[in-house]
Amino acid sequence: MNLRPDFFPHVMTLGTGPRRALALHCTMAFGGAWGGLARLLGERLTLVAPDMPSHGKSADWDEVSEFSETVYQATLSALDSEPMDLIGHSFGAVIALRIAHEYPEKVRSLTVIEPVFFAVAMRRRPEVMKDHDERSEAFYAAIEERDWPTAARTFNRMWSDKSPKWDTLPERTRAAMIRGVHVVPG
Repeated sequence: MNLRPDFFPHVMTLGTGPRRALALHCTMAFGGAWGGLARLLGERLTLVAPDMPSHGKSADWDEVSEFSETVYQATLSALDSEPMDLIGHSFGAVIALRIAHEYPEKVRSLTVIEPVFFAVAMRRRPEVMKDHDERSEAFYAAIEERDWPTAARTFNRMWSDKSPKWDTLPERTRAAMIRGVHVVPG
């Protein structure tokens, strides 16, 4: 395991409620993505939302350390000493599941949204993984070429076929996705 020990995430705090939750975003998002939830529940809930490397206001990933382990260790540093609610989306959900498994005493509740758990798919639905791998070829070709704009656009289409088209996304959103896309293979 090659951990990046000098990475400390930027952490946003959203809401002012007495109940505290650790909110873990998906790849190519950032802690502020939980703003809508905070607007709805902010009087009851305080969301602690760290940014992964190469996301939001956190430093970029060094492309040398093990990305997943760096995110995991950095996320642990954002936990309170008392149990918290854990909320995770996509890759953030995988990190939340690992925390719940390894530190159950730190978890009051667990909510996972679309956890990217390829190990289950590989075992239970190998045909789904084969289809995914075939649909991912253009993405991985762009990653190999370090063509970040094409990789981000392709990734966005692979995972968000019903969301707005790339060209209609705000420039700031596209720039953030381009910045973060290189972490996906990690």
